[in-house]
Amino acid sequence: MKTKFLRVSVIILIFSSMLIFTACGRGGNSTGTQGSSGDGNENVSNIKLSFNLGLDSSQGEASQLFKKRVEELTEGKLTVEIYPNQQLGDMREQIEQVQSGAIQMTLQGTSTLSNFAKALEFLELPFLFPNDEVMWKVLSGEVGQEVFSELEEANMVGLSYFTQGFRQMTNNQGPIHSPEDVKGQKVRTMPSDLLLETWNNWGANATVIDLGELYNALQQGVVDAEDNSIETITKMSIYEVQEYLTISNHNFLPFAFVGNKDWFNSLPTEMQEAVRTAALEAGEFGIEYIRNTEKEAMEKLKVEMKINELTPEEIEVFKNESKSVYEKYSQDPKSKEIIEKLQKAVEDNK
Repeated sequence: MKTKFLRVSVIILIFSSMLIFTACGRGGNSTGTQGSSGDGNENVSNIKLSFNLGLDSSQGEASQLFKKRVEELTEGKLTVEIYPNQQLGDMREQIEQVQSGAIQMTLQGTSTLSNFAKALEFLELPFLFPNDEVMWKVLSGEVGQEVFSELEEANMVGLSYFTQGFRQMTNNQGPIHSPEDVKGQKVRTMPSDLLLETWNNWGANATVIDLGELYNALQQGVVDAEDNSIETITKMSIYEVQEYLTISNHNFLPFAFVGNKDWFNSLPTEMQEAVRTAALEAGEFGIEYIRNTEKEAMEKLKVEMKINELTPEEIEVFKNESKSVYEKYSQDPKSKEIIEKLQKAVEDNK
């Protein structure tokens, strides 16, 4: 009788232990926050950050710095996964994933972001910023933050501006000296009504093509020309399918680190501050990175392309031909107010 009782007790004990072990195993996956590392640290959350170029670009280097600083500032309570080279989709798709909360952050151009927050479009008005120093002062100031605030209506939050430098013109038909030289050319732009309007106003036939499809579009003759930063022209080997490069500096190429608003607001205050600090440091890093690497890139392009630079007089012709763009976008009172604030901030920071 004692033996039988002992056997039953042992069986009950083993079964109970199995239940406890199973429950603990399940609990390890359910108690952690989003992106739990699975190593028993229940306070670890993961940030998925996407962008368009490779790890060896300004976007990639800045994103790696952002990751390093976030993890340092939060002592590993926030970790960052970076997804380069449009791994998670094209430019618009990445933004839509942030908007929906499928991922937490992306680094994208204001051209594409302007489809979700109109005011960001005005940062790319032709010849608005004379140089990167003025641009950074304006964007870091009050009006830059006011422009950022419109993202909140699209369930996103602007964390820091970023840049890839000025846009330059490339084509296969010849050097560009005036709007007359782009007349009739099929020009690729980023998805922005303002950029389309600018090129069409100069006499071109502008069309939107995603960055990932640009090289093939140029190679196959879908478009004749495009504009991009020196870095993008080099990194994407645009020089292989375009013969002429015109240094025009016709508008700046602002980018921004943006996050999902619901996710960001759910973070403790100290973690929000850490994310903002890391994004700002990454943005400042981007400015210096472009300054330091453009010289080397230009040396390569001098070998690969035929290069000319717009003279001050030629720039004035382009500026005069751009006045109607400013006038068109100033018809709406709210837009006019933002544009005038930007112009005043530029003048104040020269």
